[in-house]
Amino acid sequence: NFSFQGSVTPTPDRKAVLYASNENDVDRRHIWRVAVDHAGPVAVTSGASIEWAPVVTGDGATVVYLVDISHSIASRAIDQAADRIDALNAALRPDRARILTFGADTEAVSDTRALRSIASGQTRTSAARAGQTDIHRALVDARAELRPGESPRVVLFSDGRETRGDAEAAASVLGAEGVPVFVEPLDVKDLGDAWVDALRGRPAWPA
Repeated sequence: NFSFQGSVTPTPDRKAVLYASNENDVDRRHIWRVAVDHAGPVAVTSGASIEWAPVVTGDGATVVYLVDISHSIASRAIDQAADRIDALNAALRPDRARILTFGADTEAVSDTRALRSIASGQTRTSAARAGQTDIHRALVDARAELRPGESPRVVLFSDGRETRGDAEAAASVLGAEGVPVFVEPLDVKDLGDAWVDALRGRPAWPA
């Protein structure tokens, strides 16, 4: 069971509506989208924040997705982030979307297919330096992706375990500039989901 609050907002093409509901999260309201010609709502927002009164952005809507690929993140969580990005793009239909992976640095990937390749281990990325997690740097780089006149939003996929920087400060700067940041939590690795970066030991000297 769930409750519905407020009015619905039609999309410009009149093929779907947006509304606020606490479906799947009884303590918080989030934005949902449902097509007018068939059932099956899709969550547009989620996480620890509360959203209501949805507004469909006009031309220039841009979404920057930040995906944490540091060593604390489970591979399956990166795969799930790709699925979530596909769902959000289908629901929001932004004019422009960018995906940035990050660890200590950020690196752009072309699409969710490339993101799934990273999750499966088929593609290894060195630029992101997955041994560290700098959410602050990722948010700053997301801001740099935005163009003047766009209607922006940033969606952050992470477990929140930053090892450097100040994510809260960076998010506050974006908020002051009118750039909302939505957080999608990612699962951490378990013992069955790991890789070895390097082995270090003392040299064995001949007798």
